[in-house]
Amino acid sequence: MIKQIATGLLGLVLTLSTVKAQDNIQTTFGVQIASNYLFRGMSFSDGWVVQPYVTVSSGNFSGTLFLNNDLKTKSINEINLIAGYDSEIKGTPVGAQYLFALFPGAEDAWTQEASVSIAPTDNTNLTLTHDFGTINGQYASFSIDKVVDEVAGTVRLGVNNNYLRNGMAADINIGLIALPEGPKVDDVGYSAIFPVFNYSFGLAKDMDNIPAIGLLLERTE
Repeated sequence: MIKQIATGLLGLVLTLSTVKAQDNIQTTFGVQIASNYLFRGMSFSDGWVVQPYVTVSSGNFSGTLFLNNDLKTKSINEINLIAGYDSEIKGTPVGAQYLFALFPGAEDAWTQEASVSIAPTDNTNLTLTHDFGTINGQYASFSIDKVVDEVAGTVRLGVNNNYLRNGMAADINIGLIALPEGPKVDDVGYSAIFPVFNYSFGLAKDMDNIPAIGLLLERTE
């Protein structure tokens, strides 16, 4: 069953990528190098990671393949396959997403989750997520985005409720991305490099305050 789900989602990404020559197909390749893997107020690495990904979108649909390569253990310890759908309801952006995650070498080797999101204004987003796999819990987040002097900032408040945190816990994440003066455009697409900074504040006794710096390289065709 697990292999069937993973194969199906991977097939979606690869199938869309093979027909990207069509006008309505967009493909984004990227890799982020970061000093720590921060996710929902938790650290999932002891040091630097390399995270390549590819997203293929057509109309309202998208498919993403994401890998986390831990440089300390020299291993790929997370593989995410994501299917997404974005639309609007009376002019308000909404979205739905399904994620299937594999954790090679871990005792709980996989999980899956579904989420819905809404953007009440141009710079705010509310996302509700339910994990119905091995993590078995919920996560809610509210974020505010702002661009000032070519720096994009995001402040996100998240609330976690799953066995990884032995109950409810909250976190605040501050993310900064330095925007380039302009992406490098060629006949096929465009490329850009973004310095990245994140700081996660834990709002529970067992959560740490964790910084992370990195560099994001991205190309869209």
